[in-house]
Amino acid sequence: MKAIAENVGKHDLKAKNKLLGNVRCYENVIAQFGNFGKNVSLQNLDYEILMRFKNYNVSIRNSKPTIHLYLRTLRSIYKKGILK
Repeated sequence: MKAIAENVGKHDLKAKNKLLGNVRCYENVIAQFGNFGKNVSLQNLDYEILMRFKNYNVSIRNSKPTIHLYLRTLRSIYKKGILK
């Protein structure tokens, strides 16, 4: 995705910044999910795992908006994976 952002950036800096921001957000969520479950792949996501991830974030005192962002971003990554 970074390569796509660089190509877009040649013509539109605003679009490049938006794409790079999304990349950083995706990388952050994947890192947070990795801290939660190192052996869980996105292919194995189900409701139970997502609820455990949510409860894990509550236990480490992340705020509700942060947890919502993580879950929303995981959904986005999952949907992009399905399209691929």
